[in-house]
Amino acid sequence: MDTEIEIIGFSLCKSDWISVCNLIVTSFIGIWLALIVQKNFTINRAIKDYYIQEVKDVRKLYVDFLNNVYKGKISAKNIKEWFKIVSNRINCVERSLNDSFYIKDSNIGRIHSEIQNFITGTDDFNNGYRNDKLIFRETTKNDILVYHTKLLECFTDVVVKINRAKKHGVL
Repeated sequence: MDTEIEIIGFSLCKSDWISVCNLIVTSFIGIWLALIVQKNFTINRAIKDYYIQEVKDVRKLYVDFLNNVYKGKISAKNIKEWFKIVSNRINCVERSLNDSFYIKDSNIGRIHSEIQNFITGTDDFNNGYRNDKLIFRETTKNDILVYHTKLLECFTDVVVKINRAKKHGVL
């Protein structure tokens, strides 16, 4: 018993009007979801890309720094200052990553501290502290390289964790 209803000159059965209403509501929900989801995805991706770039920048700083250390182009005083500056940057990035993506187990800061303690604790560093350029022995350079390899693995691990993070904490 499907009776016809006439609205604004259109004569449709009740089931047809229900279908039309269903189509309109479904369309609005679809459009709304597409806009919101796309916006959240875009914001989330932009924030992830920002943090990935920060990690890459710290990685590049390390590569440049260790190249100068290996080549004997830097003084012990400059090494000490560099470690202070980079320690602050790493702490800031790790703290922010934890706040934004709940990434708590980044080992970048820990390995950075190990490298800092190793380099500043070597006889080469302490004996050459007043020199304009610090030359490390080959054995020390090899040990630094082992630490650097661990650090590179940490950078890669953090980038993977950022990309796998479900959602930015603030959204």
